[in-house]
Amino acid sequence: MTVLVTGGTGSVGSHAVAHLLTLPHIKKVICLNREIRGTEPEVRQMDAFADHRIELEDEYVSKLQVLQGDSAKSMLGLTDEVYQDLVSSVTHGKARHCEALFKYRGF
Repeated sequence: MTVLVTGGTGSVGSHAVAHLLTLPHIKKVICLNREIRGTEPEVRQMDAFADHRIELEDEYVSKLQVLQGDSAKSMLGLTDEVYQDLVSSVTHGKARHCEALFKYRGF
């Protein structure tokens, strides 16, 4: 089973992704992460795990695929080829939306 998760770098998303990675029936977890200039999406995901004090063994990390995209855009902001691969690989109904929209307005 392959699961797609948005918002995998947030607090809830990081924990959800980590949990999914440890489940034996889950073969792959694909995270769709927003673009942050100057940071590779894989590095950002691993930093998010560290920031939330989540430690994963290599066998679980090997099940993780990270894509850079935008859930507000057509085809999630992915190229046609990557989008078609994603659509064909994610198990029907197994997408988890953990992404949050927020605007920081200061205190």
